[in-house]
Amino acid sequence: MTARPRAPARAASRGERLAAAAPWAIVALAVILVLAMRVRLMDLPLERDEGEYAYAGQMILEGHVPYGDMDNMKLPGTYYAYALFMALLGQSPRGIHFGLALWTTVSALLLFAVGRRLLDPLAGAIAAAVFAILSASFSVLGFAGHATHFVVLPVLAGCWGILWPGRRERLGLLAAGLAFGLAFLMKQQAAAFVLFGVLFVLWRSRSAGWRSAALKGLLFSLGAAAPYAVLCAYLASKGVFANFWFWTVTYARDYVGEVPITDAGAIFLDQAGEVTGWYAGAWALAAAGAIVYFIRGKDRDTKVFLAGLTILSFAAVCPGFFFREHYFIVMLPAVGLLTGAGYAALPSGRAGGEGPGWTRALYAIACFAALLAGGVAQAAPVFKWDMEHVSRRCYGINPFPESIEIGRYIDANSAPADRIAVLGSEPEIYFYAHRRSASRYLYVYALMEPHPYAGRLQDQVIEEIEAARPRIVVLVRVGVSWLGRPDSDKRIMRWMDSYLPAHYDVTGLAQMSRNNSTRYLWGPEAAAAAGDSHDDVLVMKRRD
Repeated sequence: MTARPRAPARAASRGERLAAAAPWAIVALAVILVLAMRVRLMDLPLERDEGEYAYAGQMILEGHVPYGDMDNMKLPGTYYAYALFMALLGQSPRGIHFGLALWTTVSALLLFAVGRRLLDPLAGAIAAAVFAILSASFSVLGFAGHATHFVVLPVLAGCWGILWPGRRERLGLLAAGLAFGLAFLMKQQAAAFVLFGVLFVLWRSRSAGWRSAALKGLLFSLGAAAPYAVLCAYLASKGVFANFWFWTVTYARDYVGEVPITDAGAIFLDQAGEVTGWYAGAWALAAAGAIVYFIRGKDRDTKVFLAGLTILSFAAVCPGFFFREHYFIVMLPAVGLLTGAGYAALPSGRAGGEGPGWTRALYAIACFAALLAGGVAQAAPVFKWDMEHVSRRCYGINPFPESIEIGRYIDANSAPADRIAVLGSEPEIYFYAHRRSASRYLYVYALMEPHPYAGRLQDQVIEEIEAARPRIVVLVRVGVSWLGRPDSDKRIMRWMDSYLPAHYDVTGLAQMSRNNSTRYLWGPEAAAAAGDSHDDVLVMKRRD
């Protein structure tokens, strides 16, 4: 039988070509604007969380094992991400922040891919634009390389896997679980996303019978557990598992129990204003988009996905009830998707549609206006201020700019094999100085907190410093670097008052003020001014 010739394909009209290109143009514009901002801020001094990750990454590149020479309650996924950035892009704030820019760009593109398939191309573009811009905003401290940024990318990869696992469904679900498991290694709060993934897999499999659903849920769960299991086996083989478990489980459990639940509401409301900040309109549109989609949206699975992702994203923000600004970064994919969902649920205006298409146009204009308003408000800090000014305005009297100069001084006045000690919570100094810490504790916060381990930890710090005899000691005399409380154990303070004058001379002093000016003194001038100073950082050399 002779095949009937095919009719020639109709060429797309100019309007259709423009409509097809519009989502890509929106995403490209958002990514370019965000990259311009991130490039401008690449030399911003590291804050203390970044300093911790950078120092840990530096040690990993030198062959050290996490929890062997340094302790912290965070899981080490972000340490390895920093190590990768520094291996490829250099051991500097610029290299780290450039790596962060690439990471967050990939996250935005992944969200676009999820949104365009889950909703429609323009809705996906709106979701990606909202996410990209909000995740770089000052209101969530998005310019800094916090662990929450590193949670988002594997979570989005996992979301793609649970929505569209592919022809080899079981393998796809295993891979999706693996992605969610990697997110957990970045920060423990990502456990909420693992729970979301399991529940959504079970929901999607409900029509196939309980055995099939249970098998798929099991495969996903095995994938999610694999990264943590491998990490535990690796750390056990290096002899540091007990230390790892104490910090990431035992101590972390006590840490998140510090704030009583009765205070959670007040803390959240106080922080919510800071988090929404200049982009309050964008957050309001996400709420409006959720309402519109859940009223008008047709696909039940999409509603369940969006509701589950939103609820469990918020759950990931809640542990400890601290509600710090950067914790909310993990909510931004849901915020973007809800904003895009509102657009997708409105009438398209096409023939046979349910209403006029101008409502979509108005919604898109509102999204643009909300993002533009925040961007204009943020323009001066980004493009006019110098990096010290930005750091001081965002972090107050924290000595992040001063840590760079102090690190240079230590590097020039000590040998690579020398140990140093920072009495304060400024691990970025170790990173800048390229020197090993005399103590395994990078922060003194854990020493000041009212938990049963504080006295033991202080004794250990004292013993380690006395045994190491560090060439240089940095004493940070800034309250926010200690966060001492009336009920804090003060034995380390008493030890410092006697031990440091007996063995060290002041050779450097950084005197800070809130008007962006820092006075640096070195040698005898520093020693002479140290007694009358406050809000400062002392650099001391061992005399014997």
